[in-house]
Amino acid sequence: EPDADELFEEIDPGIAGIAGGLRLPAPSAPARTLQLGGDSKSSDSNAVNRSRFGRAIVACPLSAPVRVSSTVMRTSGLPSSGSANDNGPMLFGTSLPGYARCRKRRGRGEMTENKVAIVTGGGRGMGAACARALAARGYALALMSPGGSAEALAEELGAIGVRGSVTEADDLAALVDATMAAHGRIDAVVNNSGFAPRGDLLEISDEDWRTGLDMVLLNVVRMARLVTPVMVEQGGGAIVNITTYAAVEPSPAYPVSATFRAGVSAYAKLYADEYAPSGIRMNNVLPGFIDTHGTDDSVAATIPARRYGSPSEVGETVAFLLSDEAGYITGQNIRIDGGLTRSV
Repeated sequence: EPDADELFEEIDPGIAGIAGGLRLPAPSAPARTLQLGGDSKSSDSNAVNRSRFGRAIVACPLSAPVRVSSTVMRTSGLPSSGSANDNGPMLFGTSLPGYARCRKRRGRGEMTENKVAIVTGGGRGMGAACARALAARGYALALMSPGGSAEALAEELGAIGVRGSVTEADDLAALVDATMAAHGRIDAVVNNSGFAPRGDLLEISDEDWRTGLDMVLLNVVRMARLVTPVMVEQGGGAIVNITTYAAVEPSPAYPVSATFRAGVSAYAKLYADEYAPSGIRMNNVLPGFIDTHGTDDSVAATIPARRYGSPSEVGETVAFLLSDEAGYITGQNIRIDGGLTRSV
């Protein structure tokens, strides 16, 4: 292992920023950082090589929460053992008491007692409502969003906050790595994403269709690849995908979303059948019109409930589906639409 004094540069306690967005909220002792890639330097390139993604490697006291961007590896409450290698991004610490040492990708930290949930698109709207509902039930959280909203909410809830996109496989992998390094377990995942591209059916470009594929369907597939081995080893887990009512009654207003979210329904059923014997469940929630960007009275009048749903109603439903109380529910589409859809 390289000499820590040669590799690390001290930064003052309190708020510090490196590599585009790291924030360390006032640890009890100075945190130390090592930047791999870019301008980073190492006296032993064989021991610590450039990260495959050029991310910063961070160590902090075990009690210090961390918020990070997708260009930064993140850590909170890491174990005190591990070894350096060059297999992609690592979490690296010093040999000083109270600091974390190396963990390679998806290395397991000491398992926490509380259940742990990942929420993508977790900074605003329905994703934030899911995060709050799970936090109220005692879950430790790891949140991700493409802007800074997940980081802000993570600070409020005492969670891991990551800036990244569900369309980027590397960002999803980094989120899972950070969660495992911090908590040693993943019990629940909420796959939430933003709006897919819209337009007239035959005028939507190939590029927009590919964007929708990454945003709506492949994000679910990629996350499942990442967390399923963890859940199998643990003996169980639960995943909820937030899709749309248009997955069962396609709307010309949302052609890309309706097409690919219907695919999520099929994927969830296939996944549920495959992994139910391992104690892992996957369900979808299909929101109708939810009050995340204002309401329209003319639209509300078309809904049997005569109102929009609230984000908290979605969050509470998701939290239930992730709970042990929903242990016999898997492979299902649960509509939260005030009676909007007519199919039975």
